[in-house]
Amino acid sequence: MISPSLRRMTLLLIALALLSGCAAKTQRPVMESWQAYNGMSDVPEELMAPLAELTAQKVADRYPPGRTTIGLHYRNTDEFGSMFESALREKGFSIDSTEEPEIDVLQCSYLMDSIASPDTKTRPSYLRLKFSDGYSIGHIYTYSPETGFIEKGVATSTEALFTFVSSQSATMEPSEKIGDYTWQIKPGSLKKQLAAWARAANYQLVWKAAHDFEMQAEATFKGSFYGAVKRLFTRMNRSGNSLRVTLYQQNSVLEVRED
Repeated sequence: MISPSLRRMTLLLIALALLSGCAAKTQRPVMESWQAYNGMSDVPEELMAPLAELTAQKVADRYPPGRTTIGLHYRNTDEFGSMFESALREKGFSIDSTEEPEIDVLQCSYLMDSIASPDTKTRPSYLRLKFSDGYSIGHIYTYSPETGFIEKGVATSTEALFTFVSSQSATMEPSEKIGDYTWQIKPGSLKKQLAAWARAANYQLVWKAAHDFEMQAEATFKGSFYGAVKRLFTRMNRSGNSLRVTLYQQNSVLEVRED
């Protein structure tokens, strides 16, 4: 049975997830939009280090370290942020902390805090990770000076806005091939232009969104079909767009749906 304190923690995480979803649609500088928060700065470094390593491993389990650059912004006094960054680098990730990163940088922020507990030695705590591809996950822990952080479960999770499903593995992404392919977007219907892209790549567009989207500006992408679609929707998602995209390699299907 889940204790009342953990139930309150779950509700708090859900509320934070809703708030962060609304905030993501506000146009703000990257560093401000993705600023990490650590409300447990009183935890000793030796107890924080295992959690930083575990969190970095969770990221590595989802994203390929050698081909992923992560945008990370935390305060200079945040020991967890420093250890988390070091653990990510050790696993092969590149880190970009600039205020205006490249479009392919995967932004990551975390929200770490605890709630008051009648048992002053043990505090229910949580760590929520959010990524710019739309994926987020919140973990619940208990913390005490004797045992450190003990994971109690996953409280909230949302899937990425862009997903590639390989014919071999659902987690495998295609390598980006260098070529002379050019993909253009012009003012007008997004649905019609994506259908043209799909035909050129021998894919079928399955549009499950309730509405079409009217593009207001021109854009040009070079490289593979996969890379062009990913870059297009990464830009759109940064503007607050709610479309989710799945590219099925085995069936040659590009699926677009709306939250």
